[in-house]
Amino acid sequence: LGSYSTGMRQRAKLAQAIAGDPKLLLLDEPTSGLDPAGRDEMLELIQDIPRRTGAHMIISTHILPDVEKSCDQIVVLREGAVLYAGPLAPLVASEGNIYEVRVKDDPAPLAKALEADGCSVNREGSTLHVRVPSGAATAMPMCLRRLRMMRSPPQDALKRGCSASAFATARKKNGR
Repeated sequence: LGSYSTGMRQRAKLAQAIAGDPKLLLLDEPTSGLDPAGRDEMLELIQDIPRRTGAHMIISTHILPDVEKSCDQIVVLREGAVLYAGPLAPLVASEGNIYEVRVKDDPAPLAKALEADGCSVNREGSTLHVRVPSGAATAMPMCLRRLRMMRSPPQDALKRGCSASAFATARKKNGR
């Protein structure tokens, strides 16, 4: 195995783990060190095992996109304490009509324009929390039309990250 690539070694380890037809598999960082294609292949294998064998899996990883692709229940730990235990879905579900907008310059003019368009705006420094009125998707304020409606990945739910746009950075706020 010494001359095999990281991906081949990871697959060989997975094959060894399932050879005895276990009911529970513990996988520690199964995609660590893999390139994007290798990561996708490994995640497909991991998703296929329970379907084919009925085995349950516990995956330990810090790579949150892997969690989203392969898990439906999660436990989030920090320094040994459980921060969250339960379904993944609530962490990645968006609230629907609330945006966090981080403005590079003075946010007051943008806040004023959004309020004039019927939005509710709360300001925290250079960050605006904007609630677009329900059912107003077609009447969304002009400056927010460029933002895509999107579901945040779990790292956004946990870290509260955001993505860039031309005049500000913005993202959908999560329900948690």
